[in-house]
Amino acid sequence: MRTLALCLILAMGGLAEADTLADHPVVLDASGKLLSWAPQEVAYDRVLHLGWRYLETKVPTQEGGLPAYFTHSIFDGATGLGADYLHAPAGLAAMMIESATRWYAYSGDEQAVALMRRLADYQLQHGTTPVSFDWASVPWSTSEPGQLDYGGSSYSGSDGLGVLEPDKAGELGYGYLELYELTGDTTYRDAAIAVADTLALHMRAGDAAHSPLPFRVVAETGEIRYEYTANLTGTLMLYDELARLGLASAAHRNARDRAWAWLVAYPMQNQLWSIVFEDVPTGTTPEADPTQYIPLKLAQYLLERPEIDPDWRVHVAPILPWVEANFAIDTADEHGEQYGANAISEQKIYMVKMGNHTARYASVSALWAERTGDEAAREKAFRSLNWASYMCNPEGLVRTGPGPQGAGYWFQTGYGDYFRNFSSALGADPAWAPPGEAHIVRSSSIVSHVDFSGTGVRYTTFVPDSVEVLRVPFQPAAVTAGGAALPPASDLSVAGYMVEALGDSDFVLRVRHVTSGEVALIAPIQTSRGCSFGDDTPDGRTLGSFLATLLVGYAWRRCARITKKATGSTDGSAEHPLPPEATHGFQR
Repeated sequence: MRTLALCLILAMGGLAEADTLADHPVVLDASGKLLSWAPQEVAYDRVLHLGWRYLETKVPTQEGGLPAYFTHSIFDGATGLGADYLHAPAGLAAMMIESATRWYAYSGDEQAVALMRRLADYQLQHGTTPVSFDWASVPWSTSEPGQLDYGGSSYSGSDGLGVLEPDKAGELGYGYLELYELTGDTTYRDAAIAVADTLALHMRAGDAAHSPLPFRVVAETGEIRYEYTANLTGTLMLYDELARLGLASAAHRNARDRAWAWLVAYPMQNQLWSIVFEDVPTGTTPEADPTQYIPLKLAQYLLERPEIDPDWRVHVAPILPWVEANFAIDTADEHGEQYGANAISEQKIYMVKMGNHTARYASVSALWAERTGDEAAREKAFRSLNWASYMCNPEGLVRTGPGPQGAGYWFQTGYGDYFRNFSSALGADPAWAPPGEAHIVRSSSIVSHVDFSGTGVRYTTFVPDSVEVLRVPFQPAAVTAGGAALPPASDLSVAGYMVEALGDSDFVLRVRHVTSGEVALIAPIQTSRGCSFGDDTPDGRTLGSFLATLLVGYAWRRCARITKKATGSTDGSAEHPLPPEATHGFQR
């Protein structure tokens, strides 16, 4: 059947080379459609583990004794050493940090957090504009390859020395804010606010030819080198998160409103989703170079946080068809549909099929399916995410794409951007996470601590009012927030939790907590007398719920007293983590 299906695909204009994709043997299902090269039930988890392991253990050091991605965006796949091409530190750091915050919630990987702190600290110290500049206290978007201090790039097609891209400042400003919530280090909060201040100072109303933030500016003088970019999602995310944390000024709110109004009035109407990549030549017109990156990133944000936009359905609905019509199409070298999977090109002037962009398309398709019930979108997501998985080899080396022009290696596209799109897809469809394991696949807040080490899961979100989605290998006996039991719920308009059975003793949990970010999922434990933590007590609660409320509440109060005694805190502001024996989790 597989051979017959493959022959039919090739006869109808499928891949020119049968049975291999990015050097992996192609795996097809009975209908001749693409499965991942890795075992399907753990495929996306496998890609994430392999890729993060490569970043954490296999990247060589270069200039200044730093990992190669501090000073290079592209690298040699054979040696891991950075190559001679412009470096894009701000965009790279923003992508890496977003990927790391998602990955930490999913895995509890502290090493990934440490790497991102080091990268952000370096950017702040060696890649931030002086306070005396017109564009003050914002990150440099480009630098020369191998340069230890960032300041623009003279590489052909890049910004130019002394020139930066404000949209990348918005993206990394949000990254700094994520790190503040993840670590509690106010250095990152202050850096995010400084970026937001400068962007607000320069935000304009915009029109058809001028975006609210120009694409390229001379940092010291403010001279505009390129007027247009539709890449404003990172800036929106920065302002929205500052507002949620109570840190947004009136200027921030006004700047956010201007950016959003312009997106609705122009790109959402004329589809000029154009100009984002650091190596786009300055003379390129918006009409000449639309890209899928910009609308898909906006759609991903609105679908993950639909409360941001009451009209999310109207605004997002046209995006996937537009991307498919313009970027899931045949090129001179590659087919737009490969083994039943849509393969996505990067931009109109560089129509190479790439793994990170295809994974983003898959993520948005999965999110759309989650929100609307569109099964056709879910199928597209599944096939395209499988296609994207082929870009990662068993050593964690991620190539840009399978074709002759795409067989290169970029830290941005292959790692920073690639990872976060797989993580987003798992949040949209937890059934794609591995069975028999516990993972937080999505949170509306940054998860600042997670413990999967025992017989349950406990975690802390930075924002108390948050919703998490988890896949776990147990039906919890109780779920608590701040030591108080949360009730089972039919929806999450109020605090509570919902359980969906996946089969084979695995469950999807959706948890809403409002007053405390300290959450514990208590796994049922069989007792020596034969009763279970899931059995009912006379008052109607499960035994697990009853005992968990008593035990966790006692642990919280006990820990609070100890912490207050040690710190002198009397206002309840000190952190009170649960003792290890109170709740536990599972780890891969």
